[in-house]
Order: sequence, then structure tokens, then C-alpha cells
Amino acid sequence: MDLLTIWGVTSAVGMVFKPILEDLAKEATQDWIKDFFKGSLANVTRRDPLNKVAGQAIKAFCDLVQDELEELGLEEEQIKGYLPSLKKLCKSQTGQEVLGSPFREEWDLQDLLAVWRQLRLDPVPTGFDWLGVERRYQRRITKIRQGTPELQRILDSEVLVEIAAGLKRLQELPAGFDLRRYQRCLKDRHGPLKLESLDTSAYGYRGLSVWRMFIPQLVRECREYMPQTYEIPKEIQIQMMERGELEVELDPEEIKRRKRAYGEQPPISVQELIRERDRYPYLMILGDPGSGKSMLLQYLALQWAELPIKLLAEEPIPLLIELRLYGRELGTGRCQSVLEFVERSPSWVCHLDRHELDKWLQRGQGVILFDGLDEIFDQGLRGMVLSQIHDFIRSYPQVRVWVTSRVIGYKAQRLQELGFQHLMLQDLELEQIREFADRWHGSVYGDPEDRELKQGRLLRAIEESRAIRELAGNPLLLTMMAILNRNQELPRDRVDLYMQASRVLLGEWDLERQLRDQDFEPKTFNYRDKQQILQRIGAFMQENGQGLAGNVIAGADLERILVECLQGRDVGDRVRAARVLVEQLRVRNFILCCLGEDYYAFVHRTFLEFFCAWAIVSRFERDRSLTAEDLWPYYEQHWQDEVWHEVLRLVAGMIADRIDPKFVGAIVDRLMDLEVNRRAYLEGDEVYSVYRDVYSLRVKRDSLDHLLLASGCVSEIKDRHAIYISEKKLLKILKRESKDQSGWQLGSDAAISLMRSIALTWDRSVASRHNTLQFEAYSSA
Repeated sequence: MDLLTIWGVTSAVGMVFKPILEDLAKEATQDWIKDFFKGSLANVTRRDPLNKVAGQAIKAFCDLVQDELEELGLEEEQIKGYLPSLKKLCKSQTGQEVLGSPFREEWDLQDLLAVWRQLRLDPVPTGFDWLGVERRYQRRITKIRQGTPELQRILDSEVLVEIAAGLKRLQELPAGFDLRRYQRCLKDRHGPLKLESLDTSAYGYRGLSVWRMFIPQLVRECREYMPQTYEIPKEIQIQMMERGELEVELDPEEIKRRKRAYGEQPPISVQELIRERDRYPYLMILGDPGSGKSMLLQYLALQWAELPIKLLAEEPIPLLIELRLYGRELGTGRCQSVLEFVERSPSWVCHLDRHELDKWLQRGQGVILFDGLDEIFDQGLRGMVLSQIHDFIRSYPQVRVWVTSRVIGYKAQRLQELGFQHLMLQDLELEQIREFADRWHGSVYGDPEDRELKQGRLLRAIEESRAIRELAGNPLLLTMMAILNRNQELPRDRVDLYMQASRVLLGEWDLERQLRDQDFEPKTFNYRDKQQILQRIGAFMQENGQGLAGNVIAGADLERILVECLQGRDVGDRVRAARVLVEQLRVRNFILCCLGEDYYAFVHRTFLEFFCAWAIVSRFERDRSLTAEDLWPYYEQHWQDEVWHEVLRLVAGMIADRIDPKFVGAIVDRLMDLEVNRRAYLEGDEVYSVYRDVYSLRVKRDSLDHLLLASGCVSEIKDRHAIYISEKKLLKILKRESKDQSGWQLGSDAAISLMRSIALTWDRSVASRHNTLQFEAYSSA
């Protein structure tokens, strides 16, 4: 009771998490206090100040979590549901170490969130402000320290002693091995989050850094199964194996077994990879473009750059080698080894004496981070780099080595022989996306009301739209969404997102340099030209072979399309120019990827859907005499194919925006005509004979695809006044279907889809809060 009084627990009215402190008070004589302070306060001879501040700190943290949950509208009983999770965190060794860290250094919120996930605790509600909790907790710890003079004096004296000792060790190092300068250079080079290419509006993103925005991702072992490789169509796999681009031929059952095993293994956090040095000495990190491979290595380097002086001479020094720069130096003969590159290359962040560095590496005091093996396009040069990695490991067997690469085109054999573990970065999960949104909006928006509005809008778009959710799993595209969301609404305005993404990413092709190398005029080919090419590619893929489901185009077809696109341009030899462009697609692109030497695909099928839709609308725009009758065949042919629904919705949105929403209203009317025919069929009406041609479209008794598509098209229209009558009619039909159980069961997937469609249609067709409440009551019933 004395400890609880000192901690302020007995006087805390309404403290839901009081049992946590009661348990800790009983164990105050045990070792949890040492865990809390990580054993760093050995000079404290009395336990009283330790017991006092540790308990006060944990109480402060529990209070802040409770306050945040109450702010989100949770009742006391709901908050109590988090008691087991919070108790597990506060009583775990790793949790106590993180909560005690502000007494010694700046608190790292990411460590706390990593522990939360590691302990598999209950996910917090959407909107939980982790950043706010972090800031308030740091302020509370400052007050606790100031209120404990004895502890403050000891902390201050220990810090001074440790700084002096650390400086003495650093002064003993050679002049060309300035670690504090190296820290500053790493922070300058890799610390800021580089957003200039994503947002050209000159908007200030102060406070956004890799250190702040890094989200620890999950990885899976992929030695036997690399998803992107074995999801390629079978006939293409065979051709790639014949060319030696796939190493092993596997029968379909073996591929299924490996895929199942890959999916069933529990993913692990990259934080575990960082902590478990002995368990993960050599790692190959694989992932899609923009998946966060480079940011992971930057975060590793910045962890060292943030170390206090006392630890600089003790912790392994990171060497982050950008392989595109290193390969260039190696290929021209300007350097012969990693150490020589670090000591003298102008591309290196901060020169370090290689003789002293050699001593550190011989002792195992280093971690080498090779970023972007896929960015060395020349196969011979890539082989040289792999040989250098092999030699490096042989020379310094105690040093950790990490390598990153994209998946397609990577061959695992050489690094597997060296004992590398292969891990695949996973897409961000919804909870990680929410965490990103918390950090982004907490850093970018000063006005709390504006921050809440923008953050809620972004998360709703991600949760409600399949296409947006698919892209949001990629950190780069998620960042683009956050930037676009500042002034526009997703998912209704997602066409703008795709436009911006394609504009930025097509600029990354670096075609101008390649064309200049071929004596072509760079101004003849800008990003709009590239967008037109992708429209042509999307249209070709939509109309040939497996269509949208296949997502593949042969290199010969790609080259032919490029030759056609270059017709009439002053580029000299069109075939040669097209091959330059194909080479660019092969070696460096984020919208198209290479499946093998002669096959390509859209990296995300969302881009395929977008460019297919844009190709359709472009045809419609070119001839303004076209009518809704000319547009209807696309819907008539594909309305029952769910793969096409997103394309047809995008078409509706573009047509409504660029031409006239009445065209979309006419399409919605035609889709509702199918419902009239379906009802006649269900009721056995003699009108069936009149509509037998319609039933060649395979209208099914339990099919609601036409209504779901119609509501999706309506939801894409920003100004619905032009289709008011069609919209009201559709809403009436949807409501009637929701009461009719003849074709499907309530609670089924069909019922859920139908209710979502009602919500989409109702969303902007009502004008008052009263009607919104009426809908909520209706949908609940």
C-alpha cells in the first residue's frame, strides 16, 4: 500500500488499469526494477528512488492509454478488455525496458509498437494516437525526473562521466576515422524522407524523416517459394526455364505445396531480424519496387547514427553501400574493393580510413548493407559484385551482411551457397497502414481538426476500396495516397491518384539519358507519351489471350506497340528506339516489370485496370459523336465478370468527369433493364419469351452483378444531379432486393455486397443527417 500511495494509485479515481500497478507493487523487491532501468543505474545505492519513479512512470503510461481509449468513445467495460494486453506489456522484460528508456535517452515509439506486436497483443482501435501518447509520456517522464532530485543528480553525473569516457575512446581513433562526423553524414544523407519527386507543390513536410516514418514490416522465409516467380503463367515459366531464367522445373502440385507452406509460416517483424544478430548473420531481403527495402537499410544505419557518444566505439559500425554507385565505380576501375570505395569514392557518404576499418571488421564490429542488387543491370558487372560479396564474407566472417533486391530476375543460388537466408517483405497490413497514417498526419498537420478529417478520409478510402487497399500495402504508393489526400478525396478521386502515380513513376524511367545516349532528341518523348504507350499496352492485354486475368505481354508485342507509337516522330531508326525503350522497361520501371527476358506485366493489376479504362475512354473522347450505345457493349460483354468491374467503374467515373454524367446514367438504366428481365424470369412472367435474347447473357437467378456494378458506377459520379431519376430508381431496386430472400440468404457474401451497394448509392443521394440515420437503422435491420 505504501508503494501504491507513492505511485498515486490509491487516489486515482476511475483508473481501469489499477490491477497492473497492484501486481507490480507486490513484486517491487524483485528484478523488474532492473529491467525497467536496463541495469544502467548501478550507482544508486538506495532502491527507494528506483521503486518510486518506475511505478510512477508505468502509472503515467497506463493513464495515457486509458485517456486515449476514452477519447475514442470506448466505455469502461470495453477499456477493461485491454487490461490483459497492457498487463502483459508492462510486466514483460522488453516492455519495461522500452518504458524505462526515456530516463536515459529519447524514447523510441517504434520499439514499443514492435513489442506490442511481438507479444501478439490486441490491436488498438482505429484512430488511436500513438504519437500523442509518446509525446505526453515523454513530458510526464521529464516531470518525474525533475521531482526526484536524488535520481536527477545521479543521472546527470553518470551522463557526464559516460560522455567523457566515450570522447576519450573516440580521440584514440585515427583522424581519418571520425565516427561523430560519420554519424552526421548518415543523418544528412539518409535521414530526411525524400518526397520531392512525389510532390512538386513545394508543400513543407517538416518533421518527416526515415527515423520517424519507418514502419517495421513483416517478412517470410522464401527460399523454396518466391511468389512473383511462380505466379507467372505456366507456359511462360516453361520458356523461362528453357532460357535458364528459372532454376528448377516444378510440377503444379509441388508449386501448390510450396505456396501453402510459404503462406502458413508465421511472418516475423524486421525488428526481430535487427535484434537477433547471431540468428540472422547473412540476409537477402527481397521485395517489390517501392516495398521499403532501401528504407529498411537506411533505418538500420540511422539506428547507429542516433547512438549516444558513449556507445559509438562499442557498437558495430554500419556501411550502407548503394550498389548502383558501387557497381559504377567497380566497372570503371576506380575502386577494387568495398574498403577502397569507403575510403576514397566521391559517391561515398563519408570517407573512413580503410586500415582502421579493417581492424573493426576483423573484430566483427560492423554490418554491411548492400542496397539494390537489381540496380546493377549489366549481368557481368552483377557477377563481379556477387564475387566481391563472397570475398568480403570470406575475409570478415564475423560481420553481418544484408543485401536487397527486387524479386523478378534475381537468382538465389549464389547467395544461398554462402548461407544467406532469403526473406520476402510483406505488404503492409491494415494495422501498419493505420500506424503510418497516425504518424504522417500527426507530423504534417498542425490543426487537430484538419488532421482528424484527413486521416479519417484516407483510412476510409483504404478500407472501403479493394483497388486502393491493394496499392496501400506498398509503402511508396501509400505515401503518394497520403500526399494526394491532402486536397482530394479517395477512392472517388482515385483516378487522380493513378494519374499522379504514373506521372511520377514514368519520370523515373530516366528515358531522356538513354535516348541521348542513342543520339535521339529527349524532348520528343515525355511522360504523356509514355502514358499513351501504357494505354496501348493495356488495351492490347485486355483484348488478347487471357485478357485482364492474364496480365502478361510478350516482348515482341511490346516492341511492336512501341514502334507503332514512335511512328511520325523524328527519332531515326524506330526499331532501335523501341528497343531502347524496351530495355528501359526491363531494367528500371515501377508500373511494368519484367517476368523474364521476353515477357512483361503490370506490377500491380490496379495499373492494368486503370490503363485499360483510360484506353476505352480515350477512344470515346476522340470521337465526340459516339453515344451511350457505343459505350454499352463493354458493359454488356463484361458485367458478369468481376475481374472487369473495377475497369468499368473507372470508365464511368472518367466519362462522367470528362464528357457528361448522362452517358453513365444511360449505362445504369441499361443495367437496371437486366434487373427487370431477371425479375420477370424469377416470377415466371410470360415476358420471358420477349427477353430470351437477353438471357443469352447468362442472367442467373441469384446473380446481382448487374446491380452491384450499377451502384459502383453511380458512386463514381461527383455531381449526381444529372442522373437523379436513375439514381433513385436504382436505390429503390436495391432496397427491394435487400428484403427478398428468394435468391440468396441474409448474411451471405451476396447480402453483404448488396448492402454495401445500397450504401454507395445512398451515400450522396440523401441530403440530411436524418436520412443517414434512417439508412443505418435500415441496414442494421
